[in-house]
Amino acid sequence: MPQFGNTKCTLSAPYGGGRSKDLMGTAYNDLEKYGDTIKFDHPITKIKIYHGALIDGLEITYNTSKGAVTVLHGAKATDVVPYTFELRRESRPMKALGVWGESTYNDQGNQVHRLAFKIYDNVNGCFRWTESQGNCSWLKTDTRKDVLVTGKLLGFAGQADNSAQHVGLNTVMMYSEIV
Repeated sequence: MPQFGNTKCTLSAPYGGGRSKDLMGTAYNDLEKYGDTIKFDHPITKIKIYHGALIDGLEITYNTSKGAVTVLHGAKATDVVPYTFELRRESRPMKALGVWGESTYNDQGNQVHRLAFKIYDNVNGCFRWTESQGNCSWLKTDTRKDVLVTGKLLGFAGQADNSAQHVGLNTVMMYSEIV
């Protein structure tokens, strides 16, 4: 179980994968790379989701002791306007829900086809949901599996091809806090 200072966390199961090695891209692990500088009381300030039929890429802005650090995992698909949500100091993502499974295009393997986040606002004690991104139109329905990550979201890991035009987020895992 990883720990950063007093913050204990767990890493979710991998969502996606199954592409040929040359299409998978490179591994990433944001907490291994930035965990010593991330401010875990408010670790993520913005998430941008590049999407269309599936989730092409994620752009995460972390709150670190050295200032904002923005990282891209996957493709910056430009045919659909990316969905962006910002997280104020008093709000935090508490759940990730989505759908993943095999794509109808053979070389794409398993992909995350839909993704949404549940946000908690500790000023008013209310939850809100982001809009679901990805429309599942390329999902082979008999391979459908759910994405479910609970707990305060701290960061991301997986494998991605940042040079791809589309379908660059090949595997994603999410760190969440253990309380």
